[in-house]
Amino acid sequence: MGHKTTNYAMREERADKPETDKKASGPSLLEKLAQLERKEKDGSPRSKPALQKPSPQPGTTIVKKAAPSLFIERKKPREPVQKPTQTQDARGEGPMKRR
Repeated sequence: MGHKTTNYAMREERADKPETDKKASGPSLLEKLAQLERKEKDGSPRSKPALQKPSPQPGTTIVKKAAPSLFIERKKPREPVQKPTQTQDARGEGPMKRR
């Protein structure tokens, strides 16, 4: 149940983000181009505006993507770890020998 809710939440967020990106792309791109031209004339490298662009949007998306992926990674190892313990008990290493 938890996985489905998180997946739907992620889908809704992903669906909203492209719309905001498209709306912001018009003025923001023009502003960034103007900043690039100004900084190129000044002689400073392009890396500064490039760093400013990804930090807000991908930073938030990376954090949101990392949370569900971490949970999935944690749950996958736990299942195989439990299965061998159950099989060992069924083989008779523990309680069966006593009986």
